[in-house]
Amino acid sequence: MFNGTGGAFTSSIYAKSGSPNVQIYNDNFISDGTVNPGADDTIVWGDGKGTFVFNNNAWHRVEGGDDWYCNGDTTSFSGWQAKGFDSVGMDVDPQIGGTLGGGPVAYQLNSTSPLINKGANLSGRVPGGVGTRDYFGNPIPNGGAFDIVAAEYTGTYSTQSNATPVAHTSFSPAVHIAAITINGQNIAKGATASWSVTITDSSGNPVSGVTVECFLLNQSWQAIDADLTSTTNTSGVASFSTNATSSSGTYFLLLPEVRPPSETYYDSSQNAAWDTYFNLS
Repeated sequence: MFNGTGGAFTSSIYAKSGSPNVQIYNDNFISDGTVNPGADDTIVWGDGKGTFVFNNNAWHRVEGGDDWYCNGDTTSFSGWQAKGFDSVGMDVDPQIGGTLGGGPVAYQLNSTSPLINKGANLSGRVPGGVGTRDYFGNPIPNGGAFDIVAAEYTGTYSTQSNATPVAHTSFSPAVHIAAITINGQNIAKGATASWSVTITDSSGNPVSGVTVECFLLNQSWQAIDADLTSTTNTSGVASFSTNATSSSGTYFLLLPEVRPPSETYYDSSQNAAWDTYFNLS
């Protein structure tokens, strides 16, 4: 959960009367807003009946100087824990890979994050059992224990679709782009960004000989590198690499053109920009 609108968290988790037996685990709270006095700063508030468990969560205020308030007392995080709250939680910089406010892809962890393998194992605590995949579909846990985050650290930078492509092609046989994978936890200034585009047909078979054009864009939609082209090999994979000369952060891919041997697909609008996989059918 991220707050960066200029104000503090406002009752971000409210277990009101009629919401018994609430359990909150393995969440990451980040704020760079201004702390105001009173209940406007309240992150956790419970007035319901029954069990209210809040544990194994991570907290971080970018500016520092955060205070912890409980039952009339202002204290430190350790003092707050001494009152019995979030006994195994952390008040620490989570070391995320992207820029705050950059969408779900920004909140994946760097390899040095203190949240890796520090999450609670919720097996047996959740009715019906816990899931086996994180937000991006990666298997969990990875590395022997769960992470305190929605995206399990895997050593690669998973990405998420942010647009639906316009389906106005007439490839024969039907061709769809199955995946774009950006490798690396973050694309740092001057570092090499590498990714691949996999092309398969409607049956999932690889399609070779397809020319793919890519633009690498920063968060302001400014081109870092343009007119990068590659042709799919016998496995249906077109590989790309370039230097990211802008500041570090979250980057986007624009694919304005995919050219099978006898057909061209073209859409240069931002609706053709994806962080990750997309389909053409």
